[in-house]
Amino acid sequence: MINVEILKKDGHITSIAVSGHASYAPYGEDIVCSGVSALCQACAESLTELTAGKFDIHLGSGDFYITVTDYGIKDDVIKINTLLDGLVIGLKSIKESYPDYVKVKERRMRR
Repeated sequence: MINVEILKKDGHITSIAVSGHASYAPYGEDIVCSGVSALCQACAESLTELTAGKFDIHLGSGDFYITVTDYGIKDDVIKINTLLDGLVIGLKSIKESYPDYVKVKERRMRR
């Protein structure tokens, strides 16, 4: 099972953690794991290439996390939120197609 945890504060995503393996198919043939991995990798690369924000990013076998440590300049806040929202939409889409293999949980931080 792939577990996704999304942490929000003031309506903005501050971190996303993805862990586990889908076990949908044998290693190298698992389209669920591949889809989740591709989305996470693309988002991480886009954030670092397209914004001046600062991030704590870890991408490994079976786990991925990203935490926004600095949103950078004002224009980057919109880009960062859009990219992170896009990642969440993609992950939720995979969850809808493969509900036995992906779980998505959202938490809101209190001020």
